[in-house]
Amino acid sequence: MPDISGGWVVWKDGRELVSGGDTEIYARNLNDSEEAFVARAPGAEAGPSISRQWVVWEDKRNGTGNADVFAYNLASGERRTICDAPGMQLLPRVSGQWVVWGDNRAGGENWDIWAYDLKTGRERQITDRPGGEVAPTVAGDWVAWTDERHGPGDSNIYAYNLRTGVEREICTAPGVQYTGVTARTMTEEWIAWTDLSKGANGGDIYALDLNDGRQLAICLAPNHQGESAVSGEWIVWDDLRNGQGKAEVYGYNLRTGEERLISVYDPLEG
Repeated sequence: MPDISGGWVVWKDGRELVSGGDTEIYARNLNDSEEAFVARAPGAEAGPSISRQWVVWEDKRNGTGNADVFAYNLASGERRTICDAPGMQLLPRVSGQWVVWGDNRAGGENWDIWAYDLKTGRERQITDRPGGEVAPTVAGDWVAWTDERHGPGDSNIYAYNLRTGVEREICTAPGVQYTGVTARTMTEEWIAWTDLSKGANGGDIYALDLNDGRQLAICLAPNHQGESAVSGEWIVWDDLRNGQGKAEVYGYNLRTGEERLISVYDPLEG
């Protein structure tokens, strides 16, 4: 899945697969169309995230099949190993000086959230409890994640302020809530997630204002809505309300309350 920050877009690229290679990370400057090579090493590189000039990604160059986290600065050309601890490090996300990821160095299914400060070069453990804390998202000083501290099948959303050290409950409703795998499920003001409490009927979209704690039901339409992304005053998501099994894209304006159909599914186009 591509990511964007300022004038740069980054993505996982499979152009070397046809010759027996692995996936790599590339970037393109939208202002001048310059393409930049970000990462090429033995083993697959995937899941890029970008903030300003820093790109981070999952990297399997170590040959064990486990992914580590690496970074590249598009302005300076600096390359940095963010984390090569034992086990898997997955879904890295970057915002400003902070890189966050899911980490199972503790072994088995015991996943925790870790962070790395690009300014100081210091690593920091955010969660340390049995069970799974996965799929982190970060914006400014806030990191949020999907949390199974109450047991499998009862995942909730928690957040942590990297400046104050305070953990915060975002949503602890019964059932499953998850942050998704898109890179932009949170801004410094809003966080969005999918709620599966309606069971077999699929998920709904909710959001919370990090400043005043106000929670909004963004979309309760029939069938499934998921994989939300947030930017400014807009939330967008994949939506299956049409009943055709094909996702459309909807948006919601957090300031005006307007819902908007962005991409229409045309059955004649398949």
